[in-house]
Amino acid sequence: MFRDLDYEAALERFKLASASTALPVRDRAIATVWLGVCHASLGDERTASDFFAQAIALDAAVVYPSDAPPKIAELFDKTKESSASAAPTAPLQPA
Repeated sequence: MFRDLDYEAALERFKLASASTALPVRDRAIATVWLGVCHASLGDERTASDFFAQAIALDAAVVYPSDAPPKIAELFDKTKESSASAAPTAPLQPA
């Protein structure tokens, strides 16, 4: 769905995955990164950064997916850098 540029449908799938307690924390963190990627692709960098921060809070070792758009990686990296020095934040509810 994401690769087909159907960001709205991808958002729904990633929302479900990021909230699923049946998945390991690492997988939920990755789904949360993808939520950020979708929002950034839709032009909402603030929400994207919030989701990146939430993913990093779930799993500090989470990395930007190699198959995600490279232009968004910089936003992820900046968020990860600032998250390393910031206090933990409350989980963001998927939109």
